[in-house]
Amino acid sequence: MLVFLLFFWLCNVSAQWAIKHLNETSWFYENILKFRDDSLGLCMGDHSVILKTEDAGETWEAREPDINVNFRDFQFVSDSLVYAVGESRLVKSSDAGDTWHLFQSINGKRFNSLWFFSSDTGFVAGYDGIYRTVDGCSTWDTAWSITQSGYKYGVLKQMNFPTAQIGYAVGFGRNQHTNPSFDYFLLKSIDSGASWVSIKTFPDPPESVCFINRDTGFVGTESGDIYKTSDGGSTWTGSQLAEYGIPVKSIQFISEMKGFAAGGFMVMLLKDGIYSNFLISETADGGETWKSYDTTGIALNSVWFVNDTLGFVSGDLELIMKSNGITDQLPGDYPWYLFGGGSIEQKKLPDSRISIHPNPTDGILFVRNMDSDRPIESIRLLSVSGQTIDITDAVSNKDLIQLDLSGLRSGIYFLRIIFADNMEGLKIIKQ
Repeated sequence: MLVFLLFFWLCNVSAQWAIKHLNETSWFYENILKFRDDSLGLCMGDHSVILKTEDAGETWEAREPDINVNFRDFQFVSDSLVYAVGESRLVKSSDAGDTWHLFQSINGKRFNSLWFFSSDTGFVAGYDGIYRTVDGCSTWDTAWSITQSGYKYGVLKQMNFPTAQIGYAVGFGRNQHTNPSFDYFLLKSIDSGASWVSIKTFPDPPESVCFINRDTGFVGTESGDIYKTSDGGSTWTGSQLAEYGIPVKSIQFISEMKGFAAGGFMVMLLKDGIYSNFLISETADGGETWKSYDTTGIALNSVWFVNDTLGFVSGDLELIMKSNGITDQLPGDYPWYLFGGGSIEQKKLPDSRISIHPNPTDGILFVRNMDSDRPIESIRLLSVSGQTIDITDAVSNKDLIQLDLSGLRSGIYFLRIIFADNMEGLKIIKQ
């Protein structure tokens, strides 16, 4: 009996997540993780960070492309060909992620997602709409436009094609009514992405979409909810994954019954240190019910399971964790000290040379940079739960930036001020 209990205890100790990569000094936030097979995988994200594994996630090595880009999505188009997008850039690798080169830049566009059926035919989506190519990215057609659909501005977050004919995409747009507000929508295409129509609106911004076939799919939202449809988007049921509204940023199913979800958000405030939560969820009944583990910790952005006993999540600070199938047991060396105790001071920033006014604001907000030796690269506006609402780029030569927040609901928001080597977070109040 004692031997059995010892064996049972040892099995449960090993049945948990294990940290395989972490860089506490990194300013690596938004990221995406995918595997080509059960051995080769990539994790790509902010500031041109690319991590590659060829041993089932046991070790991860950095690849350094000669490209300055914040990667938002990538896809293994074949065993060796990989396409990736970020901001206005499309890059590719012909050797499974070892070397990369820029093969197209579309000025004025910012992309979050891509989906390719072959090296010639595919889609990119982002802040202006959805674009299609059928000639290997030489030319692009607008398949769906934010502004032509009646919005002043908006963003597409993710795309998913469960079949060659059926596609889905989630995003939001600010309408142009007398009293402007945001629509949070799901788009659907039934003609291989040539045209798209809105078939569903949600009460909160959608973050992720995953369809396991043409009819059955899931949408995760900023508020920690996940919605399911079994009839191609005509009707929906909802489940709450996180009690405190943690964004569901990634959903993946390895079968019709078994699926996983992950999410989180991190905001670093100058005076208050780190404000960060995450969730990991799983379902064994086709998404009817979900079992979730959520707590304060490093925000997660992506989940990828190869099978029932081999899975991964990636998150801020270049975190990559590996699981043997158990999702609710964190490793013993999890870096809790980053979120409490004396060591949190290591993650606080020095006295800021950034000022914002007026705060609170009823619409117009000014951001002033008083350090000319440290130019701002971009500014991100985030909701209280970490949703990226807007990005302001091309501000490096400006010491005073004006932001228009008049279309936002009253409440608390965060500004993430991005520099070349770090960032600052500031809390603002919209009246």
